[in-house]
Amino acid sequence: MDHLDIEADLTHFESLGLSDLRAVWLKHLGRPPKHISAELLRFQLAYELQVRKLGGLSRSTHRRLEALHRAFSINPNWCPLPYRHLAIGTVLTKVWKGKLQQVTVVEDGFDYKGICYPSLSEVAYIISGTKRSGPAFFGFRARPA
Repeated sequence: MDHLDIEADLTHFESLGLSDLRAVWLKHLGRPPKHISAELLRFQLAYELQVRKLGGLSRSTHRRLEALHRAFSINPNWCPLPYRHLAIGTVLTKVWKGKLQQVTVVEDGFDYKGICYPSLSEVAYIISGTKRSGPAFFGFRARPA
């Protein structure tokens, strides 16, 4: 596979049926997985090709994906939002220009003065009037779940 152009291979894979995809897999990667649809096999082949040509995921990305997988396995309704570690109802406070500002974590984002914002950075902008990182503005950084 190393000598083939990635885009040409991906286009070629789209035209192959399950048995042809399995033959390509066998030729380049060994025994193909059993009980898998042509669509999934096509995706896996495309991924493997790209990894071989361009390199795989970083160690930190692997850890993040594993954490997301564990979280989703525990709670299928879980949503990987960047601030998921903040419990709904948490009140974030900031004294800005002598006034206490309070933001409440709600299910769909952040409530500030009765308006729900999807991003903490939007709230920081409303308060400060300048673009800035919401987590930094409120004194913390977003953490993975």
